[in-house]
Amino acid sequence: MGKIRCSSCGSENQEGDAFCGDCGAKLQAPPLAKDQAQLGVAPSAPAPGVQNLTPGGPVVAAKAWKVLCTSCGAENQAGEAFCGGCGAKLAGSAFVQEQAQVNANPSDSAASAGPIPPVKHPAAAAKARLVVKRTGRVGHEFAIDHEVMSIGRWAADSGIFPEIDLTEDDPGDHISRRHAKLFLKGGEYFIEDAGSTNGTYVNKGSRLVPGSPQKLRNGDEIIMGRTFFDFLVE
Repeated sequence: MGKIRCSSCGSENQEGDAFCGDCGAKLQAPPLAKDQAQLGVAPSAPAPGVQNLTPGGPVVAAKAWKVLCTSCGAENQAGEAFCGGCGAKLAGSAFVQEQAQVNANPSDSAASAGPIPPVKHPAAAAKARLVVKRTGRVGHEFAIDHEVMSIGRWAADSGIFPEIDLTEDDPGDHISRRHAKLFLKGGEYFIEDAGSTNGTYVNKGSRLVPGSPQKLRNGDEIIMGRTFFDFLVE
């Protein structure tokens, strides 16, 4: 785009501005020059904050800051002292941030020139907990706050540190040090026996085969050793 030179202070302003961004004077001079492409001038190097990803490819301006005029609402370039739309002083005006993508390759399809799609993040895991039901600290809860959590009894000498330590809920040592693991996969919870001595059971069913995950649902009863638990999902 062309630029307008201020006749008062000599600074360059964006085409379409009515007032100088540096001194606030009213702009009356015509644009200095037409667009570089119309004049056949090679484009200059990208400004700071602009990255040319590939030759002829998109030029992306990331985190371009502008100043929003509190008098008329016009956007101005960061660093300007006066609004180009109404001439008001910009001190104390709010900053706004934008991210733009300009496609410099004319052969690209219209779809590629569209808005940048938002980044998709994995859905947050549901809040689940294991609640002691019988034998042990009845009512005690263990939050399931990791995708994979080992279950057993703490044994520092052997280097065994389960995320769910059932030492205080297993007075007879019927739960193995490495007993089982709980994990989240595809939005669903599973429990898997780790080769425990006294086994793992869900809803009083058959003893779980070590290494074979069993899907869990809200309200399921889990038995490890002689301790009973409720599996709850909010």
